[in-house]
Order: sequence, then C-alpha cells, then structure tokens
Amino acid sequence: MIIYAVSRGQYSDYGIVGLFSNKELAKEFIKLGGGDDIEEYELDQFKSHVRKGFSSFHVQMDKEGNTSNVHINNLEYNLEDRIDLQFEWKNYAYTGKVLLYTNVLASNKEHAVKITNEKRAQLIASGEWEEKEKEAILRKKQSEETESKRRIRRGY
Repeated sequence: MIIYAVSRGQYSDYGIVGLFSNKELAKEFIKLGGGDDIEEYELDQFKSHVRKGFSSFHVQMDKEGNTSNVHINNLEYNLEDRIDLQFEWKNYAYTGKVLLYTNVLASNKEHAVKITNEKRAQLIASGEWEEKEKEAILRKKQSEETESKRRIRRGY
C-alpha cells in the first residue's frame, strides 16, 4: 500500500506535515497551504526485502560514476529508495561538486553501486541529471540565504 506524505522545508527545516491515503488528498492539502512537496512511501516494504537478504545501502556517486561513500544504513534509518543530487559537503563546507546520493535496497555493496550506476546512467540519458543539478544549485542558494538570515537575526 502506498501512502503520500506532504513535506515542508529543507535540511534542518524539513518535516512531514501530513500523511494521506491518496495523492489527490495530498495535492488538495498543498493547495490549502499545508506543505510544499508530496513523497510516496510503500508501507511494510522492508518485510519482503529483508527476508530476501537485502539491506539498505547509502551510495554517493559523481556524474562520471566514481563512488565516494558506500555504506549500510541501519534498518530503522531508511528503507525507501532515495535518488537525489546534492552538493557534496566536506568539513562543513560545500565542495562545489554535485553528487548523486542514493539509498537503495541491495544484496551487497557491489549490488548497491550497480543499482546506483544504472540510476545515474538513466538520469544522464533522460536529461534529468542537468535538471536535478539545477535544483541542487537552487536548494544550495536557498539554504545559504536561510542561514544568512538566521545569522543576521542572531547578530552574527
């Protein structure tokens, strides 16, 4: 069964503000000012995957297919597939490089990298990589503006 979560905000301001049994109700909630985005989640997804021996892996990959981080997530951390492009962080600062961040259910690290690489190739071939890269740049700007406003309010 799919549920629809309406979320608002980004990064530390992110939160789910409503859960709905169908997409139409979620859209109506957003129209009334209840949130910004709709996310889809499958209920009880982990049961069949865990029984098959799958684990949740986090993979970071650049546009050329190089991985910088592959590790197993705790089961309670995330079982949903995640595909997102974000600026890479190192030492609490943006590096200027955009990476594909995924959470995938896979049998091992190599399988997780293979799944991520296939998603990377699909994003590039469809033109979505460039689109998502622009979204990542916009999110970065919005995050920096929000942080700047917070610092001004706090007197920094």
